[in-house]
Amino acid sequence: ISLLILPFIARKLGPEELGLVAYSQLFSILQLLLMNFGLELTATRKIAMIKKEKKTLKKFINKIYSFKILLIPLIISMSSVLVFLPSPISSKPSYVLIVLVGVIFQGLTPSWFFQGIERIKLIAISKIFFRFVALVLIFFLVRFKNDGWIFLAINSFTNISIFIFLFLSMI
Repeated sequence: ISLLILPFIARKLGPEELGLVAYSQLFSILQLLLMNFGLELTATRKIAMIKKEKKTLKKFINKIYSFKILLIPLIISMSSVLVFLPSPISSKPSYVLIVLVGVIFQGLTPSWFFQGIERIKLIAISKIFFRFVALVLIFFLVRFKNDGWIFLAINSFTNISIFIFLFLSMI
């Protein structure tokens, strides 16, 4: 899907706006790495080992979410620094805020849980569906050079949607 979007976005946004969008996305990837903190692998392994022990499983899930929620202020602080320091993105603080929301929800998405209980199909279906919806929205809503924020907002909306779907499936 990304390969379909990139040429379209590059043509619609132009080089300067595309650069700001790419810079924002790069920063969001760094934040996501911090928020996941290696938990994607270790949590998946632990879930696979304790998936039949309901009480232990609930306690472990609570620990993971507690840790991730404790990392959110650090992620917000990083975003604040990026906005106030001289950087290419400091002229568009809304871009930082938009990707921050997406990062938080993507970081809280319980993919590790579904991998651990071996329900990977649910992850795949949700990601394909919501990213396809994003593709359609991008093709219809991104029209002008200043629409980089729309592209970022659609990506964040996708992360929020995947989080909600998987979190509700987890309950």
